[in-house]
Amino acid sequence: MRSLSDHSRKNYYFESALSPYVFVVDLNEINFVPGSGMRNSALEGEEGFKWQGVINDVFKPAQLILYR
Repeated sequence: MRSLSDHSRKNYYFESALSPYVFVVDLNEINFVPGSGMRNSALEGEEGFKWQGVINDVFKPAQLILYR
């Protein structure tokens, strides 16, 4: 995986070894307010090959898993 951060535009670009596409996360569009919850996305499987460009919409609510 390779990644690039554009601090002036607040975009995070990355590509995965599992997909031929470049992904963009537009940090201007993400709600970072306390209590807004965690979100994640999985890049593996067929779903990962459908995504390209700005992928803010693919993030789903996530739960914190603590390992002891």
